[in-house]
Amino acid sequence: PSTTRTASAGRFVAEAAWPSPAIEDRILHLAPGRLDEARPEPGRLAIRSPLWTGSACGEWMGAGVEGEMPPDQRIDDALSLAFDTEPLAEDIDILGFPLAELDLSSDAPYGQIAVRLCDVAPDGASLRVSYAVLNLAHREGSAAPHPMTPNAPTRVRLALNACGHRFPAGHRLRLAVSTAYWPLVWPARAAATITLVTGASRLVLPQRRPRPDETSWPFPAPEHGPHAPQTLVCPGHVERRVAFDHIAATATYVTKGEGGVFGEGVLRFDDIGTTLSHDITRTLSIGAADPFSAQASVEQRYIMGREGWSILIETSTRMTGTADKLSLFGSLNVFENGTPVFARTWEEHLPREHL
Repeated sequence: PSTTRTASAGRFVAEAAWPSPAIEDRILHLAPGRLDEARPEPGRLAIRSPLWTGSACGEWMGAGVEGEMPPDQRIDDALSLAFDTEPLAEDIDILGFPLAELDLSSDAPYGQIAVRLCDVAPDGASLRVSYAVLNLAHREGSAAPHPMTPNAPTRVRLALNACGHRFPAGHRLRLAVSTAYWPLVWPARAAATITLVTGASRLVLPQRRPRPDETSWPFPAPEHGPHAPQTLVCPGHVERRVAFDHIAATATYVTKGEGGVFGEGVLRFDDIGTTLSHDITRTLSIGAADPFSAQASVEQRYIMGREGWSILIETSTRMTGTADKLSLFGSLNVFENGTPVFARTWEEHLPREHL
């Protein structure tokens, strides 16, 4: 799977009502390493993922930035409990919210789970179709979150993000369950071990039956106004990398946009003679087993100017956590024609509560 996509192959479909009578639940039961139509005998599988599990998560919100889409999921699948179907005999279309119903227990009062639905090609490439994450203190809703009772069985229902997808014949469906999803989700205060009960746990797919008389729904190209006339002064680029330190047992995720968050470079807006540059560096790091090692920082520089005038804005934000609080640190410095004109720093500490 490519991390940069300008288009995805597919088609638009429409339903006359929602919930749609054309959508039927297809139930697949979790068995050790498998997704089965028939309910298997109950079993138990334990998982405590390294806290850096999630390096293939992609960005939380897509904005058309290069490299933001989730890559091949095999690196995260290997750190999760994975359940696969046999190769499909025919295409399967889904439309709606896949649902994971999991019987589980935790050895700690606080923890989290991440569930991913993937499309596994015959060559093994794993494409993330949908996912959900859950702070287990919110397993019964967010109105009154409360900790887990260690080792007590509970049933958890996770509605995965809405999706429309065709799993082609010959591919496999994979459900992957992990106890971490960094850097998309801040780690819980404990690296809990989750025990999953197979047989009772299941995946409910919103399967859409094909309709031979279905109409195609084409859409024209989007409309937009005229672009402001501009000149590229210096090309930019976007860089994304993940580094694992196998001595310190840490993972560091760095995203850099030079010349703009989209990597658009340094631009001059010709009608007003103004040059604009924006550089950003985001660094997210965590240890394999220490949730309090998590750190997130963002450094940014904005430069704007024209003949005889220039401004520079520098910002810095950082987040850390301990057992009882989350801490935010920030700074802002503003310069005009090289002279400091404004500066401020922030420091906020928030009670961790049920995180």
